[in-house]
Amino acid sequence: MSCGQHWCVCATQARGTYRGVCVSSKYTLRPEYSEKALYNQLSFYRFIFDWDYAFNKVLTPEDRAIAKGRWALERQAYKKLKDVVDRALASSSYSEVNLAKLFQAFTALK
Repeated sequence: MSCGQHWCVCATQARGTYRGVCVSSKYTLRPEYSEKALYNQLSFYRFIFDWDYAFNKVLTPEDRAIAKGRWALERQAYKKLKDVVDRALASSSYSEVNLAKLFQAFTALK
C-alpha cells in the first residue's frame, strides 16, 4: 500500500496497522499492484475468455458437432472480452522480452 499523495513516500504492507491511512500525510493508502501480477492476471483472463481453445480442447467431437450452430451470442461476447484483454497485453511492456539484456551477463564473460 502506498500513500495517495505524490510527494509522500510512505508505503506499508501492513493494512490493519495503519487502518488505511498514511502516518505522515494522513491521506488514504492505495493498494499497489505490480506489473508482473497484472500481466499474470491478464494472461489468466485471456485463457478464460479463449472460446476457440475451450471449444476445441474441452468438448468431445460429438459435442462440438451439436454445439457448432448454438451459442453464437456467447461466442461473440467471449471474443469481445478476449479482445480487450489482448489489447491490454499487447500494450504491456512486460510481455516484451529483451534478449540482449537477458544474455548481457554472458557477453561480459568473453
